[in-house]
Amino acid sequence: MGNENGKTTTREGKRFGTGETEIQPELPRIIGAGLGGVMRMKPEDFRVEEIRLPEESPINGGHLALLLEKREWTTDSLAGWLARHFKTPRRGVGYAGLKDRHAVTVQEFSVPLPPKGDSDLDQLRQGLEESLPEGVRLLGMSRRSKKIRIGQLVGNRFEIRLRNIDGSKRQQAEEAVRVLRKQGVPNWFGPQRFGNRGDNAIRGMTWLSAEAEKQKGNNDVKVRKPKRHERGFLLSAVRSELFNRVLTERIRSGLFDQLLEGDVAQLDGRRASFLVESVENERPRFTSGAIHPTGPLFGRKLLMALGHQGILESAQADQESTVVEGLNAVKVDGARRALRVTPTDLEVTWEADETALIRFQLPKGSYATSVMREFMMEAGPHPVSDGVHDPHLS
Repeated sequence: MGNENGKTTTREGKRFGTGETEIQPELPRIIGAGLGGVMRMKPEDFRVEEIRLPEESPINGGHLALLLEKREWTTDSLAGWLARHFKTPRRGVGYAGLKDRHAVTVQEFSVPLPPKGDSDLDQLRQGLEESLPEGVRLLGMSRRSKKIRIGQLVGNRFEIRLRNIDGSKRQQAEEAVRVLRKQGVPNWFGPQRFGNRGDNAIRGMTWLSAEAEKQKGNNDVKVRKPKRHERGFLLSAVRSELFNRVLTERIRSGLFDQLLEGDVAQLDGRRASFLVESVENERPRFTSGAIHPTGPLFGRKLLMALGHQGILESAQADQESTVVEGLNAVKVDGARRALRVTPTDLEVTWEADETALIRFQLPKGSYATSVMREFMMEAGPHPVSDGVHDPHLS
């Protein structure tokens, strides 16, 4: 149940194996420690802290930077509250990314400074602290020169407590830590990407297929055009779904942890892509995690992979040809996304036989559930190997 502030007043812990979709049990995994367990029995069991981009604090900056800890508040709801408190338009409130409601999260917001004469930081701090609603705590306040924009963060630091787990599988959990530190995890798009009802990809595909038919002169297709605010969500969901399908096939091929000739690779943390022409030349950078093979975010001018990965991508493009044509019709540019992501500072601390605290960091755009599913679910039929793929054995 929720209230008008967007807070949740009651909520059961999320349990794997009872219809729970948060860890996407339909997707393959690379290790699977089989701990099972319950996530988010209480908000404090799921803690997220932004790793922010540093910015100097100018003496005369025109915006306030507010470091806030929130419990059971959505980012959007708290941004609305801040807009009302500071009497500024909602669009003037900035933040780097959306954070889960059912958690304790630490993130930075920005608001335009009040008019001159009412911008003393000590007074503003006191007024804010006296007014903050239940579940929100001010951790810091400073000036900054510009509004915080979406994506202006390095990543996120997670502390996730699993309860009611199978305590007999400590050895499997430690092995999972070893493998995930070395190989990384599949860089899935998480369920948040597909909307509250999980149907954004289907809705988006229906719309894009209709757009493709219109491009061919078939105006008999009648599909409701999404509203402006819906369009971005639907496009993201469609491209995320197709990416997850390609990644699924890569894992099922037994090639997740291998570099292939014809892969399109990216430097770790960078967007620029290049074609892998020599596996031997790129082996050291791949093994060290300096580069990663990528999958497609379909759209115009997409750099497609060659070789085995190219076959996987082309198969998906052929299967959803009208959807891909629709992406081109609405002028979405293609991009690449790393197929794997390496959680840093990964560790498991056992608090009791049936409770473990799992800590790690991920870069922006990657989902904590991609890590947690490898601990919670049983081992799958597609284990990782140690080598780099030899194209002559395909």
